[in-house]
Amino acid sequence: MKKVLFMTIPALIILNLSCEENFSPKTDFVQQYALFCIINGDTSYQYAFIEKSYDLDGLDPLLYSGNTFVKNAAIKINYNGSDYILRDTSSIINNKEFDFYFTDSLKPDANKTININAVLPDGTNLNGSTVTPKSGNLSFQYQDESSDTYIEQKNEGLFFIWQISGDDTTGILYLPELKINYYKIEDGVNVYYEKKVPISYFQNGDQYLPNYPIVTSENSINFEMDAVNRAMSEISQDDPEKSKYNIIDADFDLLLLDDNLAPYYLTIQTFLDGFTVILDQQDYSNIDGGYGVIGSFFKREHHLSFSRNYVIGFGYRLAN
Repeated sequence: MKKVLFMTIPALIILNLSCEENFSPKTDFVQQYALFCIINGDTSYQYAFIEKSYDLDGLDPLLYSGNTFVKNAAIKINYNGSDYILRDTSSIINNKEFDFYFTDSLKPDANKTININAVLPDGTNLNGSTVTPKSGNLSFQYQDESSDTYIEQKNEGLFFIWQISGDDTTGILYLPELKINYYKIEDGVNVYYEKKVPISYFQNGDQYLPNYPIVTSENSINFEMDAVNRAMSEISQDDPEKSKYNIIDADFDLLLLDDNLAPYYLTIQTFLDGFTVILDQQDYSNIDGGYGVIGSFFKREHHLSFSRNYVIGFGYRLAN
């Protein structure tokens, strides 16, 4: 299996280009490029990254210390008949400098085509497109069923259902997530945390392993009550000072993904931080002239409150 190596922002991209029966860990180096752009339909700030492949004297890619970010590229996004020019810049995140391209003036509507073109200093052209997901008037109810809005102890767990009115929802893919928002008192200061809740746990020996939601075309999901309870317990784990934990509320987040982000997410399991770009080429790429992905998503939120008695049962406090 031949590989072309890219240093990502911040992780390592390994693009598996081809497989051969006679494996050779080193092949003739050919310069390759990868373009990544995840369009967030809920903001006007959009980001793009271009990385170049690199060669190594040895076999360990982690020993490479060079900068693989491609500067001085001409990147434009075409949307609704207008071109948006992306500027290159850098930012310090977690004490590390990151290079990227951005625009702060593009907030797309649903069901719109977005094209991206990048011309690199050596003349290489990278192109891709995405159609933003249909989001319409999404509500967290369907016919006579409604999503839960209150968390208390109950046998049936937590149920969520949603509907997009006025649109053909065929082909729409969703990524659900339930998270608990809370404060922990540290050195006299409330520090904010989030706890993701799995839909269930499965036991492996003495361990309970979480089973989180995956990309789906279904318009409903159920979180087992045992999973909610266990997630609540894990907030403090073995800390005996339970009163340091103040439960605020919970949010059910629903991501609406375009056709490109679904396979991309299944490969990397994340993209929301805007700086994680990892791609296995055997799994997915939709960039002409190189590798990478352009995709788009919207996020819709559904708020839940807690029963005070339920929170107190764990020894926690309910934040006002």
